[in-house]
Amino acid sequence: MTESPFIDAVRSSSPPGYRVANLATQRARESRFARQLLGFAALLAATVVGLWHELGLRQPLAYLEPGHGLSWWTALGSGLAGAVTGAFVARRLQKPGATLPWLMLATALVASGSGFAWFGSFTRPGVLDATAVGVPYAGCGLATLTLVAAARALWFRAAAIGVFERAIDPGFCVATTIALGTAAGAMTVVGFLRAATLLGMTLATLAIWATTLIGVAERQKLRNAPWIRSVALLVFVASLLAFSHGSRLVTVDDLRRFDGAIVYASSSPRNHYVVTSGQASFALFVDDRLELSTLDGYRYAEALVHPAMTIAPRRSKVAVLGGGKWLVEREVLRYDDVEHVAVVTPDGALPRLARGAPWTAGAARSALRGGRLEIVVDEPIAWLDAAGPQYDVIIVDVPDPVTYGDAKNYTWYFYSRLRARLGPRGIAVAQVTSPFSSPETHRAILATARAADLAVLPYRAPLPTFGEWGFALLARTLPAKPRSVRGDLSFLDGPALLSMFAAPIDANSSGGDIVNRLYDMTLLDIFAREARDR
Repeated sequence: MTESPFIDAVRSSSPPGYRVANLATQRARESRFARQLLGFAALLAATVVGLWHELGLRQPLAYLEPGHGLSWWTALGSGLAGAVTGAFVARRLQKPGATLPWLMLATALVASGSGFAWFGSFTRPGVLDATAVGVPYAGCGLATLTLVAAARALWFRAAAIGVFERAIDPGFCVATTIALGTAAGAMTVVGFLRAATLLGMTLATLAIWATTLIGVAERQKLRNAPWIRSVALLVFVASLLAFSHGSRLVTVDDLRRFDGAIVYASSSPRNHYVVTSGQASFALFVDDRLELSTLDGYRYAEALVHPAMTIAPRRSKVAVLGGGKWLVEREVLRYDDVEHVAVVTPDGALPRLARGAPWTAGAARSALRGGRLEIVVDEPIAWLDAAGPQYDVIIVDVPDPVTYGDAKNYTWYFYSRLRARLGPRGIAVAQVTSPFSSPETHRAILATARAADLAVLPYRAPLPTFGEWGFALLARTLPAKPRSVRGDLSFLDGPALLSMFAAPIDANSSGGDIVNRLYDMTLLDIFAREARDR
């Protein structure tokens, strides 16, 4: 059998340590080199495919697919444009072998920083748009450039020594498959911030490996190989530090507790906030409790706001207790005669997060900048108790009574102070938990409000995320039920509004005699028991 001229060249020009004394040993070395080359090629190809998926598909889908801001197709088009550009540039490289390690290191840096770019721009709309275009273009472009350069530098020459004939054996194939499968599995469980840093560390390691393989393939030592290895080590350490920092931004406990992809997380002295992405929607969790879902958040906000705003004789001054997520405030600001909105929130970090979040994009963000809003960082019950003006409409959007701090916003004292802060003909509205999944809690809240000398008119709305949810209009004397709303809403119209006040025959909002008080928060135990029994 005639040997390949390339094999003869390798034998005569091998670097130190590669030349051997006899043909059998030489062939064994060649086979070992072929297996190394095939393993390098398989790992590099898998890494590039992982980069295309992570930077061009997975990250944009999580941040853009819920439908706020730029379209996901914009990011996909940017990634494809980058890949075409990378392939075009790679075909014109004069020395692909010498350039390849540097390309791999540049790609590693972009990959390691991509998750942080998305994460950091989540609450910065303009920066998020730039990230949606720039990261897929740069990442997919460099990844394609690296792959084509590697093919030109190694693959075509490797064919001359019969890589496939020498390297393919059952043990090698099984080991390679296990390694790539393990890496792919790890990518899906470490989260967005850390998944791309793993690709960065892999590319930095491959860059070191490439300096040896290119030297053998080109039959001469690669220039600046020591410098390349030193820089590659620094890039690896930088990617490792990024992986560690990502674990602090999104903890392992967070990854275990939440099913969706975590796209943002932050903490204040009071609360821990996590935003997940999934099913084409964002979900905001505050201390592990679901507070908002863009899937049906507009339904909740419209059901809470518009019945009260519709029947209120005046709407000049409005207060939102427990607000700051901006969906409720957006609905209030639809009314041109609203002059002032006091948003009372116990944690100022929430309105800062939500103001720049994608769900307040477009017209909502413009309305929030209109100057009619006042942010008051205070406990709702303390704000009600303080001396202050009366309001035409008060919207109570406080969390469910899970803790003593939350349950105090469902006490007789809270509702009595609420009554005092309402104008003579003022209207209040409150979310009063689900009459279906927590009926005893629901009835106790209504009984507590009635005990505070408030007229109560309960109603309910279907919410896909929370189920059937309860609300109540509160006033000194309630006017007639609302029969119409604004015509430009997404969920409510006249028939839907009437159906909310028509309780089904199995509903029972009367008969409760439990009054929740500051010194006897029976409601807390009732809600906890109903939550356990669901």
